Amino acid sequence: LSLDYVYMMPWLFLIAFVLALVASAYPTYLSYRLKPADSLNNRGFNSKMAERLRTFMVTLQFTLSTFIFALVAVIYLQNQKILAISSELLSPDVHLIQQLDAEPVQAVQDELVAQIKQLPGVEALSLSDSAPFTDLSGAAWFKMHAATQENAHEQVMHMVSIDADFGLVYPNQVLAGRWLEEELDSVTQASTAINLLVNQSAAAMLGLSVQDFVGTPLAERMFAFDKTEPLLAASEARVIGIMADQYFLGVHMKVKPLAYFMAPEQYDMLSLKLNADTAAETLMQIKHIWQQNIPEHPLKLSSLESFFQLFFRIASGIEVVFALFCLLALSLALTGLFGQTAFLAQRRSKEIAIRKVMGANTYQIILLLLWQFSKPVFYALLFALPCVYYASLIYLDFFPERIDSLLLIIFISGLAALLLAWAVIILHAIKVARAHPADTLRYE
Repeated sequence: LSLDYVYMMPWLFLIAFVLALVASAYPTYLSYRLKPADSLNNRGFNSKMAERLRTFMVTLQFTLSTFIFALVAVIYLQNQKILAISSELLSPDVHLIQQLDAEPVQAVQDELVAQIKQLPGVEALSLSDSAPFTDLSGAAWFKMHAATQENAHEQVMHMVSIDADFGLVYPNQVLAGRWLEEELDSVTQASTAINLLVNQSAAAMLGLSVQDFVGTPLAERMFAFDKTEPLLAASEARVIGIMADQYFLGVHMKVKPLAYFMAPEQYDMLSLKLNADTAAETLMQIKHIWQQNIPEHPLKLSSLESFFQLFFRIASGIEVVFALFCLLALSLALTGLFGQTAFLAQRRSKEIAIRKVMGANTYQIILLLLWQFSKPVFYALLFALPCVYYASLIYLDFFPERIDSLLLIIFISGLAALLLAWAVIILHAIKVARAHPADTLRYE
């Protein structure tokens, strides 16, 4: 996503100018049409129409601010859930070297990997043709069907070629069977059969289960490849293990059927898990090793987190933008509410003074004012919260994993907005309630 700020800025200034012009039109018109006698008697601002307009404006402001405030809470908590789920594979200490299949690199690949592996800051490394969050396009899909069935329904699966140390960089739990081993599972382009380690989604799609995997005959774990896009000469695949589902392609899409296999000829990526304390120094050493071996070919070194951010920056950007709008809207709403409270309290100052003379205490006066001045806030909550609920459902529909207790989150957000409004009202209500009746009534 990219924004043309040079093009947008004039339009933003124009929109702001038009909004300011519209906002100032009514007060200007009201001041212009007032007669001197009405202005001196304050009748123009005490009319029923003016009072209703003020209440409507405060209600509208608080409706919008409460809506954005609650939506920001939903977006923030959803983003935290994305981070929590992605943490299974995402680590700030994992970096990737790409394009190992380039011709200059292939000639020295083994020596290059061996030198990097000897660095003290490298805790683990793994060769593969893909890594978590890097295949955003969902490429490299294969069609398979059961080898024991003729004309069986073809199943589509995402396949990744890895080495035996892949699990050291990207941990995953093997639920049944075993992990891939170089001596048993390594294949070449000429191999006629390959061994697969599949995730739970792929196992279910192929009719395999964790509980029955050990007792399942080998013939029922044999599958045939569709040759429409052959990256391998293999025509058969054996499932040798089932691993837990993980969001390998990213949390923005559902967990896809995934299979690991071991084909060293397809490796084009090196994943490095670095020691956090010496990561910067280790990265400099890796760059030095690369320059010594392949000075003519540029090093394409990236952090795993940078690939994750290709998707997550959109969600976090939405959160930041809505948070800024929320801050602005809430500030305007609370300022408008304070002005409305001050204005109405001034109008009712004599009534409040008489109530105190008749025996009302400060606490009773504050409760009276709190109830009267909170009505626009209650109206706002009545409109805003249902709208937030439906807007949240639309937003959360983009994610396969969604936050729990949506209604509770919205309710707490509405309660927080109400408490902020009450704080503003009570600040002024205390001042009015503590005023001495004589100071108010002596002018009458």
